[in-house]
Amino acid sequence: MTNHFLCNASDGNYIVHFIIPKSEKVHYTASGDCYQRINASSVKIKGDQVTQLGYSKGFYKFEEQRVEASELDDILNAPFLRNYLERIGSNQDPVRFLRRNRLTIEREQKIKPTVACVLLFDEEPQEVLQSKASVKIVRMKTISSEYKREQLAKNIVLSGSLEKLARSAEETIFKIIDEESTNMDGIKIDVSYPIEAVHEILVNAFLHRDYSIADDIHVTIFDNRIEIKSPGRLPGNVTKDNILNAHFARNPNLVRIINKLPDPMNHDLGEGLNTAYNAMRKAGLVSPEIDEIDNNVVVTLHHRKLASYEEQILDYLKTNEWITNKIARQLTGEDSENKVKKALQKLRKAGRIVPEDPKANRFKFRYRLNK
Repeated sequence: MTNHFLCNASDGNYIVHFIIPKSEKVHYTASGDCYQRINASSVKIKGDQVTQLGYSKGFYKFEEQRVEASELDDILNAPFLRNYLERIGSNQDPVRFLRRNRLTIEREQKIKPTVACVLLFDEEPQEVLQSKASVKIVRMKTISSEYKREQLAKNIVLSGSLEKLARSAEETIFKIIDEESTNMDGIKIDVSYPIEAVHEILVNAFLHRDYSIADDIHVTIFDNRIEIKSPGRLPGNVTKDNILNAHFARNPNLVRIINKLPDPMNHDLGEGLNTAYNAMRKAGLVSPEIDEIDNNVVVTLHHRKLASYEEQILDYLKTNEWITNKIARQLTGEDSENKVKKALQKLRKAGRIVPEDPKANRFKFRYRLNK
């Protein structure tokens, strides 16, 4: 539904402001042309570009595509389908179950699995899908987005069936966080994230990504944040503003099959994110940050306390002899050296902290509590 507002300009003319909500459909002009908004321009698209737009919006379902490189026997001989049927308490014949749940397509008397079927029940979906379906996990020993090669501590690629892959990715992320402790000027900084928040964001990435895009899910673990990048823009009518309330599944069959399990790993899109937001809040951390960058959705979990920078600095100095700007930035999760500098100067002006050596250069400047 389109809303518009009529404003009377000062020169007596009128200005009409149209607000057109995001749509899950691909629209055409009266002449049959299709346009896509790219930055400040409307670009005419056709052919595969229109199809890709349809997949991006969720209007076309890539999960329903037939996978020619896969055989039905590959699915039936793998353990995942049998295990799934046991867990949901079904005695159905596996072939009948797949057909009734729209997980196979028969053409010219040849039955082939769909993309959703391969993702769920194939041992190595990445081998037979035209697009990528792995997850890449990188550990960067820095807080800067402009990192150097030597700051790369780990680079792990995981593959497998969807449920197994999601579980392995989550375990790997927390193993890296536990093993790769952060040290600043020889002092260990404890960085942790709520399991529920990481789980929900990661599961959303697997279930709601655009599998028509030839790219993997990317997880980057920085010293002060975790970034989870999922291929494809937000689907349907979902925007950054309404994401906690909107409900639209780009891969509805995939979501439905997973939801049949007695203890499914997923909630609805909005419910899962609400769980993540609440978990971060309970942990005293700022809410997840959601961005659309190029053709990806990037969710960032910052290790940034809800408490003020000044409160965090004073709390740290209760158990540590001194603090630097660098340590304070890691502690607060704040990238800006100037913002932390202002917090330190504010505490110094209030007489709460004092410099150890007022003549030290800026790289060795340390503060302690004023006792």
